[in-house]
Amino acid sequence: MNAPRFEAILNYADAVRRAAEMDTFPLDAEELVRRLGGKLNKRQPGEPTQEIKVHARVLPGEGMSFTLDPVRYHDETLNRFAIVKILGNLLLHTTYMKDRGLTQEFSSDPARHGVACLHMCHEADLFAYATLMPQGLFCKVAELHIVNSYHNTHAIGAHFGVRPRHVQTYGRILATFRWGDR
Repeated sequence: MNAPRFEAILNYADAVRRAAEMDTFPLDAEELVRRLGGKLNKRQPGEPTQEIKVHARVLPGEGMSFTLDPVRYHDETLNRFAIVKILGNLLLHTTYMKDRGLTQEFSSDPARHGVACLHMCHEADLFAYATLMPQGLFCKVAELHIVNSYHNTHAIGAHFGVRPRHVQTYGRILATFRWGDR
């Protein structure tokens, strides 16, 4: 992903969060979807979205509405990230909001769709990171949680309601953390 696209995704994530008037953290992903006119299918953790296991389905609704059908996990931080990542796929990679009639599946199997799927996956990940952990706030919180010259990813993750590995990856992407940091 090039630098202009990277910045555009960070800015778009901020714009989406502002449009939904969501500025408290950890962000309530289900409420974000509701405020954007969508809803979530409720399933049990581990239950596949359909017979062939896909990461998510986006189902068209009336007007601007949509339904996200994510895989559910036992861990709420994973659910939060998965929901916002699927929302990112909808907003970044489809014309759903314009065409209204799209049903799109996003597979978790890169072999099914090749390089394009991986590219879309990276962009959706960045959208989720930036939505759940706004860049400016992330940097401020990260500075508050330095222990022995290392960022405490558990404490930062607890602040934003995400997993430490998401904190670590986002910190590295933003160049806030060094790639050698744990």
